[in-house]
Amino acid sequence: MSSTDVETLTAAAHIVDCVRRVPDRYRSFTESVDRTIRTHGIPAALLEYLVECGLPYRGTGADRRFHKDDLENIGLYMRLPCPRRTAMRWWSRALNLVDVQVETTFAIEVVGDCPEPGHDGPCDIRLQPTLAESADEGTFEALRPGHYKLNLTRTPSRYSFGAPYLEMIEEVRALEFHILPDELSTDLGFVRDTGLADCRLATRHLVDIATRRGVPARRACGGFIAIPYPIYHEWIEFEVDGEWLGADPFLLISMERWGTVDAEQWPPNRSLQFVLWAFSRDFGHLITHRGVPFFPAITVLSQEPAEARRG
Repeated sequence: MSSTDVETLTAAAHIVDCVRRVPDRYRSFTESVDRTIRTHGIPAALLEYLVECGLPYRGTGADRRFHKDDLENIGLYMRLPCPRRTAMRWWSRALNLVDVQVETTFAIEVVGDCPEPGHDGPCDIRLQPTLAESADEGTFEALRPGHYKLNLTRTPSRYSFGAPYLEMIEEVRALEFHILPDELSTDLGFVRDTGLADCRLATRHLVDIATRRGVPARRACGGFIAIPYPIYHEWIEFEVDGEWLGADPFLLISMERWGTVDAEQWPPNRSLQFVLWAFSRDFGHLITHRGVPFFPAITVLSQEPAEARRG
């Protein structure tokens, strides 16, 4: 057996161990063997070894079904050619903008169409005021309920957090990224017990650490400005000299492990202020329909140097 084979089997056993830390009650077994192989990029032989290691499933033989989140976590950790890993590459592409762009203005469109077309009675789509507050002054337009346009200007920065932030950031290195059900994304007990977290849970964990140490910190919710589709995200902000600066050490550490960023260029203590756009008080609570939050589509229509737009 080659060293590559040993590394693959070791990685497979480890990610199954992580997967099994999530209780079965959060699983929905919808992914067939064929879809697991073709869509999630898990070779048949590897799938059988994952099952031997204890990967949860239902059914027998060719009729077995697997949980989508489990398969996506496997694909990310093992760097397989899967949709989730491809999606994560959008994050690293956005970071490439930071060093090559000057101050930049993004023209952004937010569209929240009725999530329940055909329902009885009129729609009641309402927008949180935080979206307009996040826009460049005088640029927010409400075209109709659920349809908005705005400009957002960002200035690149190479700011890196020093003491006392470095010690707290290093504590996050012990965590492993794991796609979680919503119910666990806010459960601090789960991350302490398992060492697993998604971005939302890691942010809460880091804010908790900062608060206990008396360091001013807060959660921020909004978008990670990937082109052309910003990604809903949650991160931490530290107060530095009276200014709140966005940081996301957990994401940078995870991207380093996935092999999608250069760790020297993007150490975990570097600010991501340029690509972080805070527009919501809580994750996913930007627009509601009949009082129920839903996720609108967000698109970057264009980007250009801010100086050109001013001219």
